Amino acid sequence: MAELIIKNLAAENNNSEKSEIFNFTVSKGTMFILPVKNPEAGRSLFRMISGLEAVSRGEIIIGGRSIADVHASERNIGLIFSKSTLYAHLSIYQNLLFSLNRIGADKDKINNEITKAAKLFDFESYLDKKPTELCAEQLFKAELGRIFALSPELVLIYDPLGNFSAENKIAMKNEIMKLYRNTGTTALYFDESNSAGNLLPEKKEQQ
Repeated sequence: MAELIIKNLAAENNNSEKSEIFNFTVSKGTMFILPVKNPEAGRSLFRMISGLEAVSRGEIIIGGRSIADVHASERNIGLIFSKSTLYAHLSIYQNLLFSLNRIGADKDKINNEITKAAKLFDFESYLDKKPTELCAEQLFKAELGRIFALSPELVLIYDPLGNFSAENKIAMKNEIMKLYRNTGTTALYFDESNSAGNLLPEKKEQQ
């Protein structure tokens, strides 16, 4: 886990005159819920922190070091989008295996990490199934399990609950809290659709 500091970071829109400037800190081991008032700026901020978009102005500091020039693959950040990023042609097990192999995880521990993730998020029964065979709730659990297995320093969560029903939102909030509480990681939750609700009321902050 690591502290995240955003200093005078400009999230550009199509019209640069409307750029939004962000300043906030996410303390080590906490979750910060960021209300997204401007979706374009929010998505730009998400991409810059994750390394998918270059920084034009401002600083991103993770664990005490500026990461503006650090490649996305070297930032040790877990990403949770509003849509599944699992490979459709691979089983859930193979998706987790691929991700762990990609970061050079200890081969003797990989199966154990996958088993722990599947047990925590209750998808042991469909490890052999492909993403196309699963419902949205099952896919989301598998996504969270993949992030859990990777043990990132920071998790970025971009409004994953917007398309769920009210009933399923409650269940999926509980799954997000499993990830947060069982990893102790630092988490930044981008709340575009105002669906985070009481996800973490005791720590919810306004920008």
